[in-house]
Amino acid sequence: MASSGGGPARVETVLTVSSSCKVKRTPVTLNAPRKPAGAHFKVLQWNVLADGLAQNGDFCRVPPGCLEWEYRRPLLLQEILEANADIICLQELNHFDELRQVLAELGYDGAFREKHASPALKYEYPPDGMAVFYRRQRFSCGAGAVEGRSFHDDATGREQSQGYLQIVLHDRVVGRELLVVTTHLKAKDGAECEDMRYQQARQLLHNVSDTVRRLQRQHNGSGSNGSHGAAEAGSPGNGAAGSLNGNGGPAAEVHGGSDLRSGGAGDAELCGVPVVVTGDFNTMPGSKTCEAFRRHPLGLMSLWEQRPLDATLSSGSCSDADAWAPTSAPQALPAPQALGTDTAASSLLGSSEEPGGGWPSLPREFSTWKFRVKGESKRISDYIWFSGGGLLRPLQRWRMLTEEEIGPSALPSTSYASDHVSLCCEFEWNVDTDLEWAPAVQESDWG
Repeated sequence: MASSGGGPARVETVLTVSSSCKVKRTPVTLNAPRKPAGAHFKVLQWNVLADGLAQNGDFCRVPPGCLEWEYRRPLLLQEILEANADIICLQELNHFDELRQVLAELGYDGAFREKHASPALKYEYPPDGMAVFYRRQRFSCGAGAVEGRSFHDDATGREQSQGYLQIVLHDRVVGRELLVVTTHLKAKDGAECEDMRYQQARQLLHNVSDTVRRLQRQHNGSGSNGSHGAAEAGSPGNGAAGSLNGNGGPAAEVHGGSDLRSGGAGDAELCGVPVVVTGDFNTMPGSKTCEAFRRHPLGLMSLWEQRPLDATLSSGSCSDADAWAPTSAPQALPAPQALGTDTAASSLLGSSEEPGGGWPSLPREFSTWKFRVKGESKRISDYIWFSGGGLLRPLQRWRMLTEEEIGPSALPSTSYASDHVSLCCEFEWNVDTDLEWAPAVQESDWG
C-alpha cells in the first residue's frame, strides 16, 4: 500500500493521472486582512472516503471505476495541492503511509490515529482513521504534543469506534501555539445517534478545555505568551507527530464533563490558546451537537456562520483583486435557534436575503451529496470551528461545489474523489508582533 520510490518525479506521476478532470475551487471572501501575510495560515478539512467503504457504500449512481482508490487517489492529491494549506485534517483515511510519503516530499509531517473497529476491516481493507498534516516550514510539533482518544459511552464506559486526534503546533513565524483537533462523530440519522454525537461532542470539548488550560498554565508559569516550550511539554502521547503512526496517544477514558455553561476560575484560561476543531460531525448546523460547541466557554465559532463580504459565494471564480476589495467588516451570523432539517440549514446559509442585514442573496451550500438505493442525501455535515474573541479571524474560504459542477450522479464523481466536499479556510492571527521580517509566504491561487 505504501508508495514506492521518492522525490518530485513520484509526485508528478501520481498527479497527472486524472488532473484534467479536477473541479477547480473558488474563494469566498469573509474579512479583509489586517496583518501581514506572515500572520496568515490555511486549514483544509476533508473526509476523503475510505477505500473499501467507497466500493461498498451503495453509491448507486456512481460508475464503479470511479470508486477505486487508483482512480480517486490523483483527484484527492490534486485537491490537497490546490488548497496549499498549512494544516491538513483528514478523516476516513486508510492509506496514511502512502499519503505521508507524497506529502513529505512537499514539506509536510503528519500524525495518524487508527479508528477503533474500523468498518473498512469487514471488507478486508486497511483500517481507516484520522490524520493531521502540517507544513514543516511553518509549524513544528514537540514531543508529547500529539494525543488520540476514543470516545466512551457515558452510561457503560464502553469504548466507541469514534474518537479524535489533537496536536499542539508551534507557529514558527508568529511564535504562538495552536491546538488543532480533528474528529469523526457517530454516523446515521435518528435521535439515538444524535444523542451519541452530543455525548461525543461534550467529551471532546471537555478534554480540549483541559489541554488549553494546561497549555495556558505552562505559558503563565514560564512568563511567556505562547512559547515553544508548551509544545515540548508532555501531554500524554507517543512522541512527535512526524513519527507517529497508530493510535497516537493513550486510549484513556474521556469524561463527559460538566454543564456546558459552567463557570469557574479556570474559564479565563480558555481564552489564551487558540483552537481549531475540524471534522465530519454527521449532523446539521442546528443540532444539539453543534449547539454544544456554540455554547461552550471555549468560545468556538463555526465557519458556516461567517458572512461573506460580497457576492463571491456565487458560482464561478473571482479575481484576487475582487477577493480583497475593501469593504466594511462583516459580523458573524447569530446562532440558529432550530435547524434540524436540510431546508432549515439551507436558510442559515442564505437562500434569501437576511432581513436588515444587507447580506446578498446566496445559493444554498452543502458539504455532502449522494444517492443511495434508499434515497438522496444532501446537507451540511462537515465543519471547521475556531476560537472567536479576536484570537483568530477567518479571511476567506472555499466556495462549496454546486450540483452543476458535480454532475447528476452526485458524489463521488468522475471529477471529485469523495462523497464529502472539502472545506478550506485562511485564518489570520490577531498578533501585534512585527511580522515584516517573516519569510515570504507563498500565496496560493484562490481562483
